[in-house]
Amino acid sequence: MPDFQGNDDIIVQPGTYNYPYEFEITVCSAAGANDGFLPFGRTIASVVVTAHKHGPAILVDTELIENDSELDQIITVSFTYPGTNGAGRYKLEFVMTLDDGSKEEADFGRVRVRDR
Repeated sequence: MPDFQGNDDIIVQPGTYNYPYEFEITVCSAAGANDGFLPFGRTIASVVVTAHKHGPAILVDTELIENDSELDQIITVSFTYPGTNGAGRYKLEFVMTLDDGSKEEADFGRVRVRDR
């Protein structure tokens, strides 16, 4: 099961610079409920987002993500066309540190870098 709902790709084209995209992290509505990604009562204290290009050797790309931030369980990632690694399929890895010090990872594998 994917970590994020939906099945649409994010398309990053040449010329894209600092374009924001929001990812919502859901929290379980009650103790014992299994209706969210994070446990009931937890919040995100910090997040680190990295991009990995698919291929024979998976590459970490430091150019695709211009910056990231989190506010009220919404993670905003700003994309810029990666000049070095260029076109291809990318996966985002979200490593979240929660308010109790625990960590959780979520992945989003539907970023396509190409010219339409």
